[in-house]
Amino acid sequence: MIFKYRKGDELIEQTVVKPYDSVFGGQFDSWNVGKKLSNLTTCSNFFVDIISPSSPDDAPPLATLHFPVYTDQNAHCHVDYLRQFFKIADFCTSGDACKEKIWSTSYPDPKSDIFVGYDEDTQTLI
Repeated sequence: MIFKYRKGDELIEQTVVKPYDSVFGGQFDSWNVGKKLSNLTTCSNFFVDIISPSSPDDAPPLATLHFPVYTDQNAHCHVDYLRQFFKIADFCTSGDACKEKIWSTSYPDPKSDIFVGYDEDTQTLI
């Protein structure tokens, strides 16, 4: 597959993702933005187009993914990105309230309360 990373209509980088190799691992691509976007101050639209290598040049992509790019310089965009790309399904604002939300890091985790294991003498977890 060919992955074309772009900012709006501007092509930034193109990579080739090799077919899946069951011996050496999975099929993935990563994009090291490095210096290309380190000074990004705008709330730009970024996309990756996935293209079949056997497709004609004018063929539409198999898929297009729209994604945000967060930098320290475009921090003013972060709230807009959150609204655009994510939906708040639930929230908690206090320790007591968060203890009741199963997704919260404050939710009780019984496995974390087992420090040693099962004690046969007391027949309890310790």
